[in-house]
Amino acid sequence: MKKIFYLVLAAASLLSCNERNEDHPSIEDTILYDATGTNISLDDLKKEWQEMVNDNETGAQRSIGNLEIKEYLDDTTGQKSYVLIAINTADNVQTAALLSDYKDGYQISNRSASCYDCGPDVQIMLRDGHWYCKDDGSTSSPCTKVSRLDY
Repeated sequence: MKKIFYLVLAAASLLSCNERNEDHPSIEDTILYDATGTNISLDDLKKEWQEMVNDNETGAQRSIGNLEIKEYLDDTTGQKSYVLIAINTADNVQTAALLSDYKDGYQISNRSASCYDCGPDVQIMLRDGHWYCKDDGSTSSPCTKVSRLDY
């Protein structure tokens, strides 16, 4: 009887090693794919997002800041989603894109959004699957949201 117990325990341990940690996925340990399904390295992703953040109407050069994966809750639907988010509090910039399960990792949506000049505590949020900037009211400059569709 003990042998069966240990055999079941060993099998369960092996199976759990193949599952992704869905509680807190770490960007360093996650395989990411771009919108076309091509595997993208973390370094290439940072370069792409750096160019994307700086390709805006103001012409200001900004840093993407910290890049991480977070779980978001849609304000209207209540649906939980994983999101790739870059936060730079010094430059008052947040950029985000939804992630979806894909192969052995996550695929980055071809739709993204950035919030510019919305204050250091700005929050980029989801409502009905669309991004919006929740301004903290601490700045007199206008809060700007830039939405992108990559194709």
